[in-house]
Parts: sequence; C-alpha cells; structure tokens
Amino acid sequence: MARTAELKRKGVTEAERTRAVRAGDIIRPRQGVYALRDAPVDAVHAAAHGGTIGCSAAGVLHGLWILDVPPEPTYGWVAQGRRA
Repeated sequence: MARTAELKRKGVTEAERTRAVRAGDIIRPRQGVYALRDAPVDAVHAAAHGGTIGCSAAGVLHGLWILDVPPEPTYGWVAQGRRA
C-alpha cells in the first residue's frame, strides 16, 4: 500500500500511476491509495474503507507467529470520524 504523496516523493508521476492502474499492474482501492495487484485482500478491503488491518491479521501479514489465527473475522481499524 502506498499513498499518492508517498509515490510522488519516490518520483512516480500521475501519468505513470494512471497507466499502471489501467494496465492492471496496481489497483486503487480508494482515492489517494494504491496497492500492488497481489496485495492481501483483507488489506485492500480495509484501505477501501479508509482503514487498515489490525490485531492477529496484521501480525500474520507481518510474519509474526500467532498461536491461533481466527479464520474470520479480520479485524481492522478505521480513523475516528470515518465509517466502514
């Protein structure tokens, strides 16, 4: 996941972002948020709603060993004032 501002700092132009989205190389789950097409579905879904994954789902994504990974639900975090 990357925000537009972060990509701009890395030198990625708007034309390059648009071309990559149209080609299917990256996806844009929400305005100003981009992800690789193989990004974890839970992370993309959370980003589409203005949040991020949390709890054990985030731990698994970052390679942490989790005693019992619940199959569902994936927990997430959404900023105050936003709706999921």
